[in-house]
Amino acid sequence: MKRSDVYIIRNDGSGKKAVKIKGYMFEKKGHWFTVRHRDPDETAHYKKWIISDFVTGLCMTDTNSKLDDVPDALQESMIDKLIEFYSDNSTSIYKRQSTHDEFAEYAQMINEAMFADSPENPLIDLLQEDAGELFR
Repeated sequence: MKRSDVYIIRNDGSGKKAVKIKGYMFEKKGHWFTVRHRDPDETAHYKKWIISDFVTGLCMTDTNSKLDDVPDALQESMIDKLIEFYSDNSTSIYKRQSTHDEFAEYAQMINEAMFADSPENPLIDLLQEDAGELFR
C-alpha cells in the first residue's frame, strides 16, 4: 500500500469533475486501485475505506478492514467484471453513451486533473499505461 493523492469523479450538482483527495494505492491482478477514507460528512452506516478503480475513479467496494488488509476486500471476480466493463460498447435506455465511452471520459478527466495539478506527476505515466492496456 503506497500513500498517494488519488483522484475520484464526483458529481457536484453542476456536473461531474475529477477531484484530488488524500489516499493510498495498491496493485492487484495487474491493475491499480485507490483507497480513500470516507468523508466524515457521508452517511455513517457505510464502511470507512472506499476502494476505487485508479483509471476511472469508479467505486468498487468499501470495507472496515485495517488499512494493510484493505486489498483483501477486493475480490478477483470484481476485478474481472471491471475489466469486462472496459470493453462493453452497449448502451441502455438510461445512458447516452456506452460503458466503454463513459469510462474513457472518466479516465480523461482524471488524466487532465493530474496534469493540471502537476505536469511531472509520475502517476500520469502509470495512469496512461494502465488505461492503454484496459482500453485496447
